[in-house]
Amino acid sequence: MKYITDKLIWQPNAYNVRGQVTNYLRGTNLVTQKYYDGYGFQTGDLTSSTGVGTYAYNSCDFDEIKWNLLSQPDHLAIGFNCKTRNFTYDSFNWLTHETISGNSLQSVFGNNRMNLAENDAMLLKKIEELTLYILQQGKKIENLETELGKLKENK
Repeated sequence: MKYITDKLIWQPNAYNVRGQVTNYLRGTNLVTQKYYDGYGFQTGDLTSSTGVGTYAYNSCDFDEIKWNLLSQPDHLAIGFNCKTRNFTYDSFNWLTHETISGNSLQSVFGNNRMNLAENDAMLLKKIEELTLYILQQGKKIENLETELGKLKENK
């Protein structure tokens, strides 16, 4: 992928059997190697640069049953600052909260989310409305075809 100025931004170099990118180039000299477990969950990535060596190593911890990202420690090689992002989910497995190294961030979604049951009921109502509309249109087409047939017979 290139930017407007025709400079390279991101280029995949290798894939695993699942089709997941395992190695890619960022910019002109940052190479990232991605690691996955047997389930296909990313377990980490290592970014290095020519001249600098290891730039950063990030790891990931997933709930393999619910497929939720639980935490993501960021081990910066330069300065050895390690910050961990932790994620909290509700009973519907929606991300609700994120903390970074103990500093709580604002709730990810707040109260702007729609209840899943309400959403399902609304979708079902829309499907019913569209089904009735399609049936009405089919009836109109049938009537028009009948009328057209009668007009052709009278010619």
